[in-house]
Amino acid sequence: MTLVYGLALAIIAIVYLFVSAGGIPWPGGPQLQPEAARNLSLSLIGVGLLMCGLLLGSVVQPAAQSSTRQARTLSANPNQTATTATASPGVTGGSETAAAIGATETIPSESALTIQPIPSLSPFPTATSTVTPAPTQAPAPTETPVPTATPATLPLDPRELVETVLRTVIERANDAEVEAILSGDEGAVDPWWAGEARDRVAENVRRVRSRFVEITEVTWAPSGEGIRLLSSSAVTATYITSETWTFIGKIAQRCPDGSTMSRRYVETYPSEQYTLELREGAYSVSGWQLGQPVTDEVRTFCP
Repeated sequence: MTLVYGLALAIIAIVYLFVSAGGIPWPGGPQLQPEAARNLSLSLIGVGLLMCGLLLGSVVQPAAQSSTRQARTLSANPNQTATTATASPGVTGGSETAAAIGATETIPSESALTIQPIPSLSPFPTATSTVTPAPTQAPAPTETPVPTATPATLPLDPRELVETVLRTVIERANDAEVEAILSGDEGAVDPWWAGEARDRVAENVRRVRSRFVEITEVTWAPSGEGIRLLSSSAVTATYITSETWTFIGKIAQRCPDGSTMSRRYVETYPSEQYTLELREGAYSVSGWQLGQPVTDEVRTFCP
């Protein structure tokens, strides 16, 4: 750039000298006057300076742009160049020769390392433990416990006697009677009926079964005022109760469609009298008066 600038100034100086001296005739025109030649020389100097400025700008601008590009490249990829010498040991005639081999290795600087952001991890979903409730099972019907004979006497308190002994004995004795009526086996009453009461209940089983060709259903339930204690001792108790019994079975008649007709009896015994005995650690009904029944319903029907 300095050489070009110097050549331009030299050319302008030579032109100025010749023009200012007036020693250069213009082709096809008269020789210039000294003042005109001076003006022309100043004009040529200005033109020369302008051309030098343009030339300088055309040279400086690409250089500046190149420097800017290099600076941008360095800022975008600032790598460090490190030269390492590797010594390769060699043995020649028993002597060691170390040859340094220059190797150029480009090592990225810390600023050139791009640290990738760690992706944010969504928090683990909160584990919700759901305790599934176990299905509730309907409690099995609790059988009325059989009263024990310890101590070997009946309770002295009337209420306790009714609640703990008499209700249980009535329930078990009547269930045994129901089994005997349905099956026709009179021996089913033996565990809870004894003596005269056993004979009376066996007779009642035969009477009920005689009403039907085939008996299909027998049920009973307490009614009225419940159990009323008449008298009691250490081993016996006499009491009255009221019960309603239902008997259903087939009879010897036919329905219009030819099927067997059925009959339903509903009877209430308002004054059944029981006598309970405690003997040798076992309870039994030894006395029984059925009393006069009240017929609530007698109905014949077809299936």
